[in-house]
Amino acid sequence: MLIKLSRPFEVEPASGATPAKTIGELTLNFDQLTGNDVLSAERMAIIESAMPVLNMRTSGAFMLQMAARASGIDSAKLNQLPALDFIAMIERVQVFLSSGD
Repeated sequence: MLIKLSRPFEVEPASGATPAKTIGELTLNFDQLTGNDVLSAERMAIIESAMPVLNMRTSGAFMLQMAARASGIDSAKLNQLPALDFIAMIERVQVFLSSGD
């Protein structure tokens, strides 16, 4: 899934293997994710929010972690997206999570 950003955004990949770059679009590659990624996202959401994930489809912390894994960009950096871009990203994760219905 591709999200066109409202303005250029500087990111550092989560792996740290490549230098920072400026992007105009955010790509969420959900096809590459595994069950391990889902469980890791849940664990990180619990750690960062200090609350359990009661519903993956409504937990902003969980959806942020899923977006980080799908994009390869650290969740702390994704938190710095402009609000409308952040909301668009979260909505795409919700669509993905609901696609199994």
